[in-house]
Amino acid sequence: MTVTARVLEQLIFANEEVLGEGEYAVEEVPEAEGFAIGRGPHGSVVLLTPAEPDERKATERRLKHVRLHARADLEGGEVAGLLELRDAPTDLIPVFCRLAVVAIDLVGAEPADGDVEEAFRRIADLFAAGRKKRRSPEQVVAELVLLAGADDRSLAAEAWTDKADARFTFSLEGQHVLVRATKSSRHVDLDSAALDAGGRDERFVATAVCERSSQGPSLPEIVQDITASLGDDALLVARVLDVVATSLGDAWQEEYRSSRWDDSAIRLSLVALDAVDVPGPRPPFADGVRAVTLHLDLADVRPVVPADQLPIVGRRDLRTSDVGGGDYNVSEEDR
Repeated sequence: MTVTARVLEQLIFANEEVLGEGEYAVEEVPEAEGFAIGRGPHGSVVLLTPAEPDERKATERRLKHVRLHARADLEGGEVAGLLELRDAPTDLIPVFCRLAVVAIDLVGAEPADGDVEEAFRRIADLFAAGRKKRRSPEQVVAELVLLAGADDRSLAAEAWTDKADARFTFSLEGQHVLVRATKSSRHVDLDSAALDAGGRDERFVATAVCERSSQGPSLPEIVQDITASLGDDALLVARVLDVVATSLGDAWQEEYRSSRWDDSAIRLSLVALDAVDVPGPRPPFADGVRAVTLHLDLADVRPVVPADQLPIVGRRDLRTSDVGGGDYNVSEEDR
């Protein structure tokens, strides 16, 4: 399918009719048989999908701003999957449309038993209340910029961790990359476990200075650029959205609506350091000590590759890259 969030937005805003309870005014989604989008009761926005085939698996979920029902009874005896955005600010509609694209891809024109319920569960999880923030917005954006710079974004997206206590941000076969967003280009806090050079896998620390900018792309635009390149792999798209939402916790909707970033400056500030070259204690530690948090000044550590030679994630020649002489020295002000 070639459905885009922008197409869905256009269909929604083409209809500003105010409807009563149980009423829906929807248009068929082009090139997505069985799907329709439009307006619902009291100004809500709705996506109708093929219904969950297995009545026993179909459930209804009501969350803040979102109602989901895998097999809803509509007027006229029609049965459909229902994804509804209710009592929400208008600037949440673009977010809803991006999730609707994922739902369309996951459900498909002829869903098997459990497909609709599973797709709706994934979307409901994004809106579940009580999620604690695992990463700062700056950290998430730094990781996204690095992911966007990968040669194989699908491989990088699969390697992107969603675990709060993971040693590395990206873990691929033979390579691990820890990403750190910083306020200055080389001052970094990290866990000493990331420096453990045991085994044959290459380990790198990538740092980036992340700053907001009213002129830069928004967080959803950065995410959309990545997910648009993942092809028809709806599960992988859903995974990227879930890692973002899980990382930001309950604040993800606000960040989606409001934050903009200087992505060009972030890319220019990116450097990759070989973990072998990073100073600090390595295991084994004294009895009872599992890890040590390090506050490091990496100004004197020579990068294995500068940002203008991205990608970093998945690249196999980092340790043999020639970054030149002193072109990447850090200024005294930056230190």
